Amino acid sequence: TKTDILLDFANTFSKILGKDIKARMVSKARFLKSLNSLSEPTPMKGFMIMNVPYHQHELERNTYAFETSYVTSIVKD
Repeated sequence: TKTDILLDFANTFSKILGKDIKARMVSKARFLKSLNSLSEPTPMKGFMIMNVPYHQHELERNTYAFETSYVTSIVKD
């Protein structure tokens, strides 16, 4: 489910950043605004600003693969 993916992302970013990250549903605009408000430019900030919109779009389209198979039918469809 989308919630499981969000929790997985939060856990991954928690490990990467060494901080406890909580997943919460927010609009794209609000999320990007919060990223832009970070006072210090970091490689992670730039990476997220460039990549998060793509991943949000994939979640909205439900084109992420689930379970053990990472092959989707998106190309076939």
